[in-house]
Amino acid sequence: DELAVYEFVKEGVREALSKVRLIPEPARRGAEPRRPPGVTPLTPVEFGQVKLAVSEGEPSPRRAGEADDELPLPRDARAIGQVLDTYVVVEHPDGLFLLDQHAAHERVVFEALKSTIVAHARQSLLSPISIDVQPGMLARVKEFAPMLSELGFDMEPFGARAVLVRAVPVVAGELESAERLHDLVDDLERVGKAKGLDARRDELLHRVACHAAIRAGERLTLERMERLIVEMRRLKVPYTCPHGRPVAISLSKRDLERMFGRA
Repeated sequence: DELAVYEFVKEGVREALSKVRLIPEPARRGAEPRRPPGVTPLTPVEFGQVKLAVSEGEPSPRRAGEADDELPLPRDARAIGQVLDTYVVVEHPDGLFLLDQHAAHERVVFEALKSTIVAHARQSLLSPISIDVQPGMLARVKEFAPMLSELGFDMEPFGARAVLVRAVPVVAGELESAERLHDLVDDLERVGKAKGLDARRDELLHRVACHAAIRAGERLTLERMERLIVEMRRLKVPYTCPHGRPVAISLSKRDLERMFGRA
């Protein structure tokens, strides 16, 4: 009887497996994990907003621009991929950089918005975008309409609870979405709390650059990564985002060789 044979084999396998521990028990709290002979324990090294694990006594990564890094991105640097859809890996003959794609692009957009060359340059949307807002925000939109227009926006109240956007700055093409524009309009309240005209204009630049930048978690093509590298080379202050966070960290070839015991 084939069925009887099948059931006999199945029960035999099940009984055998029940006697074998396939999943190891977790290490007891406080117990020292086992390491292969000769392996150096790793310790986290604090670096700006990033923690990297490196061997004890080995060099820690540097912010691009520190020490002997005179050029932020060498001419022969090339993008080779992303980590966590947030950090662009840039290789060059002397090592590599990790770029925070949001912070880097935010700096690019911020500098472009400040430039008199692109002032008033705007691109019309194929279809105007209507954004639902709280009634109190309509007053803020009217208040900042002249500044928004200077940057390249065509934005105005539309009815009692909406804002109509017809154009955005050429350098802020990522803002062509209702979600990002809604976030920007909400941030006008924060802009309004800045004291003085210059402070408000500067805060508005920061808000627009932040919402127009590539976001963390956004997957990029290699072509887009390469374009970001080209854009960064044109910057006068490429090392931090407008909020002061580091844009890149650097690992030299010698750093890598020492970490892996090659030097």
